Amino acid sequence: MILFFYGEDTYRSLVKLKEIKAKYIDASLGDTNLAELDGRSVKAADLAPQIYALPFLAKSRLVIIRDAFTKTIQEELQDILPKVPDTTVLIIFESGLPDKRLKLFKELKKFAKVQEYPLLAGNLLNSWIRQFLSRWQVEIEPTALRELVERTGGVTARLATELTKLATQLLSEPSRVIVKQHIVEQVASSAPTSVFALTDALLRSPSQALKTLRQLLGQGENAQYLVAMVASGLRSLALIRWTLDQGHSPADIARVTKLNPFVVKKQLSLARSLSLAEITSSYRRLADLDIGVKHGTIESSLALELFVGSKLAFSQIA
Repeated sequence: MILFFYGEDTYRSLVKLKEIKAKYIDASLGDTNLAELDGRSVKAADLAPQIYALPFLAKSRLVIIRDAFTKTIQEELQDILPKVPDTTVLIIFESGLPDKRLKLFKELKKFAKVQEYPLLAGNLLNSWIRQFLSRWQVEIEPTALRELVERTGGVTARLATELTKLATQLLSEPSRVIVKQHIVEQVASSAPTSVFALTDALLRSPSQALKTLRQLLGQGENAQYLVAMVASGLRSLALIRWTLDQGHSPADIARVTKLNPFVVKKQLSLARSLSLAEITSSYRRLADLDIGVKHGTIESSLALELFVGSKLAFSQIA
């Protein structure tokens, strides 16, 4: 069996990976038949011995390959996929979005059970939050939910931390309901709000964007996370602009696009000031740089600096 997990919501995909790994270790009485390989450092010649190896006193082996979309192992791996034995469960785990034009991606779509983990928004994100809270039998009021999403930017990793904190505090309370006051008092706005500012500045004032970017990196924000969030912001902008171009009213945008209302509220003004072509051009440029990051040919922080720098150079020429 081959499983292929990928997507921008690395938190949810990692949770799934950890669940499978934990169940396998419990069922196999240990990690004797577990192999975890890093695609960025493993040698191509070492793939086949690990994948073809017979399990020891068990029915199967579990082999996990993280970040397989590197130049060093792509060709070897795509040749192995059709020949993975029934005694091996192979999981290909890719953080972020791989280049779907690559042969390895096409081969995985053919031979693997594929699960994409996109960034959640709108009703899908709201449902995920309520489902996450259900393990404690805790509920959340609509106004509290909206406030929480706005303060966290809808990032599931941050949401999981805040929801766990809020829910466990209510376990001894007679009413297990999170209200807006809980959010206001205990959840601080963080990087996502600044990411909106970064995306806005990229398209309105590239010189300010460079300052904002360096400030975020100086505060310790993860560059790869910023790439994903800016890309998500550009996609949201494109959806909003497209919806406006189709003649929909601003009040209908959240319903038509399935975007969270707070995202629409934050980005509506910027979307109105730009054409769809301008937004998609920026997104393609960032996507090309992100592919370079995934392939290991460029670091995330440098990719962001180049992206911002290209916008700045263009604005000065214009």
